[in-house]
Amino acid sequence: MELQSLHIYLSTYPIREYKGTIKYNSATGSVELNLLPEHMQPLFEAVAEALVKSSKAVAAQLTAEVISTAQPLLVQKDLDEVT
Repeated sequence: MELQSLHIYLSTYPIREYKGTIKYNSATGSVELNLLPEHMQPLFEAVAEALVKSSKAVAAQLTAEVISTAQPLLVQKDLDEVT
C-alpha cells in the first residue's frame, strides 16, 4: 500500500481537537481512515522528532561552513599580527 494523503485539521466544534484522515492506495483499491484525537499525539511526536533531528543536522552543517570559512581569515589575521 502507498500513502496517498494525510490530512490533519483543528476541529473547533463541539470542542477544539485535532482530527484527520489518512488515505492509502494499492493495486486492488484504496482505503481512507478517520484519525481521532488520540491518534494525533504519536503523529505530532514523530514530526517533532524529525524536525529536531533535521534542525540539528542543518545547525551542524552551518557551523562547519562558518568554521571553514572563518579559519583562513583567522590564520591570516594571526600572520598579520606577527609581521
